[in-house]
Amino acid sequence: MTDQEKNEMFLRNEKLIYWYLEKHKLLFMIDELYDIACIALASGINNFDKSMGIRETTFFVKCISNSIAKYFQLQNIPKRKLKGKLLSLDEPMPGFDGLTFKETVPDLSENVERKVELNELKDVLNKAINTLPESEKDVILRYYGINRKNQNTVEIAKDLNLSRAAISARKKRAVNKLKNELIKMNYIDIKF
Repeated sequence: MTDQEKNEMFLRNEKLIYWYLEKHKLLFMIDELYDIACIALASGINNFDKSMGIRETTFFVKCISNSIAKYFQLQNIPKRKLKGKLLSLDEPMPGFDGLTFKETVPDLSENVERKVELNELKDVLNKAINTLPESEKDVILRYYGINRKNQNTVEIAKDLNLSRAAISARKKRAVNKLKNELIKMNYIDIKF
């Protein structure tokens, strides 16, 4: 087989690499595995013989599969990962001398900017809620679970001895008033 034919065969079968990686949910390390799979595909093309009685795609997928499995074995990554299982954050990352995946994940729990934004949003929302009449305010606080466990309209109606329709009407009025109040406060600038 000429070099031109081998190149054409490689380009024709390169999509098998992506198919295999996606099928086995190995996209988390696509760069490394793509390189390994390309080498396996090139090797498979050099060793492929039509007289074997095997379709070329079957042969190349097996070459890719074996090469990736060998890589995982050499990196001490359990075989179960080849079956598309989720990674454990406590497992060591391959090639990083005991560094676990958990140690590479940023700590998002201490995002100060997000906490400030949420506190500001709570303050604005509380100011808007405090402008509502007590009956509507009570329904909103109960329905959306603000400072308590949220309740559905049936539970609220039962607690307040009202019909579900009355609760729904109060909630709708309250939500519209809240939207208008947030527009007045220049917190949102789109009319709903």
